[in-house]
Amino acid sequence: MKKIILFIIPNMLSRAISLFMFPFFTYYLKPEDYGILNISILLATGFIAIDALSINMHIYKTIKEKEDNYILKLRIGYTGTFLFSLIILICCIVNIYVFSTDSYLIVGWLFIVYFIDMYLCSYYRDFYRATNNEVKFAISELIKILVYPITTLIFLSHYDLGLYSVILGNFCALIINGLYNIISTGTFFLENVFIGFNKNLSYLKEVYLYTFPFSIHAIFNLFLSGVDKFLISLFGGNELVGIYASALTIAGLLNVVAIALNNYLVGNLISTKNVVDFQKPIFIYSKCLLLTAFCILTMSSSFFENFLSNDYVLAVPYINLLLIGQFFLALHYLPLNIQSIILLKTKVIPVAIFIATIFNITLNLIFLPHYGLMAAAIISSVSYVVLFFILYIFTRRKINYKIFDREFFINLIFYLVLYLLIDLTLTTDLIGFILRSFITLIIIVITIIYNIKYKKIV
Repeated sequence: MKKIILFIIPNMLSRAISLFMFPFFTYYLKPEDYGILNISILLATGFIAIDALSINMHIYKTIKEKEDNYILKLRIGYTGTFLFSLIILICCIVNIYVFSTDSYLIVGWLFIVYFIDMYLCSYYRDFYRATNNEVKFAISELIKILVYPITTLIFLSHYDLGLYSVILGNFCALIINGLYNIISTGTFFLENVFIGFNKNLSYLKEVYLYTFPFSIHAIFNLFLSGVDKFLISLFGGNELVGIYASALTIAGLLNVVAIALNNYLVGNLISTKNVVDFQKPIFIYSKCLLLTAFCILTMSSSFFENFLSNDYVLAVPYINLLLIGQFFLALHYLPLNIQSIILLKTKVIPVAIFIATIFNITLNLIFLPHYGLMAAAIISSVSYVVLFFILYIFTRRKINYKIFDREFFINLIFYLVLYLLIDLTLTTDLIGFILRSFITLIIIVITIIYNIKYKKIV
């Protein structure tokens, strides 16, 4: 239980910062600025997907194989990739400041932020996960939780720095987080990169043969999750991107919970011996997702009406549609993890994401110019459904496992009926928000008590 709490709760809080900061962003930033921020984040995400070559994924394979010299192998992979990334980063920064417009100069700063996050923070957190060091993982996450929102809000409210407040807030949090990681764990740099240089290059080739499919997956996933925003920007402008991104921020809370739960699930998969060992955690995972989706459905419209600027209320109709896609995006982590951690097979991953991405881009090009944000929301969700089923079908050929049990479908019917009753009887004003919150909290508490009592959660 200690591991569950220390792996899941801090990570969930860390990723839920976006929800905490969201009302402040909508107060200080217009939808157009929020749209620019989201486009810039997509570009920075794409940069790190290409630049870092998914080197963090090699941690899990190396530790799973439990070789005596695994630390040396981690150092070789980390150092080689860091040097490659640094060269690419410098080239990108120079090009951005030579050719970019003033509106998107922020992209260059985001590239630097994502670079620091990858090599001083994210890599260490993956190492903590893979080695089941829940204490260091929790502390690393909590530093971000405490520092980022405080510093960002200071820059937003007192210095009126707009989008650059996000950069400075992230930078402060990452530097403190990185210092903690280095002090507590040490550095992964090789002391002398030229000792055994040819052998190191040979090992790097082995590393990238394993991680390259993950990098391709990340790049295509960027297209899958971001092509709609780019096309909305092209056909409708950044203001509509801000509206669409705000709906996705709320629906994406489901993915926040999924990633947090996944931290615990990955540990189970690394130590598992047979299907029975991880079948029960999978059932728990899917039911937790369902409960989270119910909470988001119940609260989202009232949350927008009471806590966000009126400029963003137009996003409400798209939340439920996007939530369907986020549910299947969260489910796709299950076959993805089984492929990469248990089967140690990664070739099918880029194939699945490629098919879903082509599907997404093609339909968006056809329908988005005519039907706007509604088309983007529907196509996004259908694309994630396609992605999930491709991975699931491929994985089931190797391992016979289930994602849903009988209790899942009983819960599904119960939550749908309860949601309809709440939506038809309660208003979305402040009183309605309080009542919805109370009902949601009761459902969560009852679910936790039931699972603990009957030993559904261990």
